[in-house]
Amino acid sequence: MKKLTLFAFLVLCGFGNASAAAERHAPSSVLPKDLSKLEGMYWYNTKTDFFNNGKTEKHDATDVLELVPYDMDSMYFRASLQFSNGHSCSISGIAERDQGRLTYYDTTYGNGCVLHVVPTSTSVTLDDPTSQCRAMSCGARGLYGYEQFSPKHKKKITYMAKLKNSTQYQEAVVDYDRLKLAKARGISPEWSNAKAMLGIYAFWGISKVSGRP
Repeated sequence: MKKLTLFAFLVLCGFGNASAAAERHAPSSVLPKDLSKLEGMYWYNTKTDFFNNGKTEKHDATDVLELVPYDMDSMYFRASLQFSNGHSCSISGIAERDQGRLTYYDTTYGNGCVLHVVPTSTSVTLDDPTSQCRAMSCGARGLYGYEQFSPKHKKKITYMAKLKNSTQYQEAVVDYDRLKLAKARGISPEWSNAKAMLGIYAFWGISKVSGRP
């Protein structure tokens, strides 16, 4: 009995130490507490293919990602990505802090989508886990997840007033305010069904245009 008790004690200690070790070695978040550290216009120069009459032509292209803090826990982002045969992805919105990344929810059109803005120690990339954002905002050859915007290729945004007066930014603010108001009223959105979500907004009197009741 004493041997069994001692064995159980050692096993428990082993599990405890393993758990503590795992916790110590868990990767730390690279999302800074001060989101302004991510602010800037990131760019990546690349080549895209253009297929024409059996021939392949190379074209210069530039991928762009803008990041601007909206408040302490969220950032406005705009991504413009170029792909072969003139196809592209274009998306913008306000993404909020979500552990080690920023998460954007679109409940405006179609089935809606979720997009993660993921900063790492060497780059910032986008993650489209359901591929719904691709379906909503990309051409046939476009997709998210392969871009890697390096902090080495980041410029200070010198056109901030123009950016904040843009249609993309203004619409992002309206959508984000509407989302926060819905959350404040205890609505738990089903992100996979944007049309149903808009119906819930309408039921609660949350305006699509103003974000206000």
